Amino acid sequence: MKQMERANVKIILAAFKFLNAKTENICEQACRALVAEHPDQVAYEVLDLGPNSEGQLQRALSCDPAGVLLMHEDGFLQWHHYHIEDYAFDLELPLPTNSISWGRGGDDLEMPHIRKISSDFALEAKTALGATGLIEVITSLDAGEQEDPFWCNRAYLLALEWGRSRKRPVVFVRLGIQGAMDDKLVPLRRLLDLMMNRFMLNSRENNEKIHNE
Repeated sequence: MKQMERANVKIILAAFKFLNAKTENICEQACRALVAEHPDQVAYEVLDLGPNSEGQLQRALSCDPAGVLLMHEDGFLQWHHYHIEDYAFDLELPLPTNSISWGRGGDDLEMPHIRKISSDFALEAKTALGATGLIEVITSLDAGEQEDPFWCNRAYLLALEWGRSRKRPVVFVRLGIQGAMDDKLVPLRRLLDLMMNRFMLNSRENNEKIHNE
């Protein structure tokens, strides 16, 4: 895992990696490229796609970053597609018997008893990026009939709960595996700009509130 100095941590990029993978996936490559461009603004962590991911993310959050951008590759997306997740479910293993409704193209209508946390920043980002034509936004939730997306969901839930308590922007993005890396970096750069702007705005509002008390 990449070690980070507190003074340099601004926004954490967290890329999921399949267990026992021998090569970097598309998300790791994107994270490395973004850190090389902005070493003083971003740092990245590689999260195991398994039960260790929550502990790894929790340690990264202990650095008190400005925000968190989680990423996982999705082979079902076309190269120009970026899926921005709206929310995370509060699920435990084993998954509910009706978790098939959590699958691609489905929704949570069959799981009204399951708590979910939405990302206010995800909605803000989808509006901003969609309006600029940088990405085609997909709103379906990923497949829930296997454990891989379960661990992505658990990490997103943890990050969202942390983000709410700290008033920090948090978002989860799925990247298509096709196409050139340069094309993928364009909207990711825009996302980072939006996250930093949101962090600065929230910090300013909080400072003004403290000053007026």
